[in-house]
Amino acid sequence: GYPYILNKGGVLIAHPNRDKVLKESLIKDQKSTELVGVARKMVKGEDGAGEYTYDGTTKLAAYTASKGYGDYKGIGWSYVVVQGTSEIYAPVYTLRNMVIGIVLVSIVVIALLAVMIARNIANPMIKGVSFAQAVAAGDLSGRLDVNSKDEVGDLANALNVMVASLKEMVGRIRDTSGQVATAAGQISANSAQLTK
Repeated sequence: GYPYILNKGGVLIAHPNRDKVLKESLIKDQKSTELVGVARKMVKGEDGAGEYTYDGTTKLAAYTASKGYGDYKGIGWSYVVVQGTSEIYAPVYTLRNMVIGIVLVSIVVIALLAVMIARNIANPMIKGVSFAQAVAAGDLSGRLDVNSKDEVGDLANALNVMVASLKEMVGRIRDTSGQVATAAGQISANSAQLTK
């Protein structure tokens, strides 16, 4: 940015570009209606800020009128500091880009965490369903290995206990049916002897 001074006629009386000093009027010689509007406010002795386009660059100007001192009323000059909006807003754009980057990284991290948590919940459940289907098909030889200490782990332990109980029950039924078959064979043999 840079400063300049405008007299009460709208002519530049101080400017970093000396070619413009006392030669350029911000009210008469300008194509930019925004600049002319801001310059008119300066000439009227107003304080404020305004945005305008000059030589294809959008600029923001802050201005204040010379108020004089004590009894002296001043000579109607306006002091202006101007800076390109791209310079002014550069930190805002940088901050915006940082916030967008942080949000995007956060979304990715949260998504990855969600996938990991979902897998930690779903994988033991999938194993449990496969195990239950195998048991339903009559396979009592398997064991469900889930090493979690939550409700899923409790369910896996309960399924393992259930399968062990079923295995024991089936074993007892086999023993009993074997005894019944032996007894039936003896009864049949006794019955055959009695009928002779």
